[in-house]
Amino acid sequence: MHVGENVQTVFASMPLDLAGDLLAKPLTLDITVGEWFGHASVIPALTEAVTAGMR
Repeated sequence: MHVGENVQTVFASMPLDLAGDLLAKPLTLDITVGEWFGHASVIPALTEAVTAGMR
């Protein structure tokens, strides 16, 4: 974040962290099983498969 009179006259500058979407690592054969089961795109599919098997 920059505070100033204009683009050329900056009085103060500091980092600013904003909450946003978390970026998920790509699923590859090089990651652990724990990372697979904790991945944002695997959890809904796994939950659906398990609940479908209970019906």
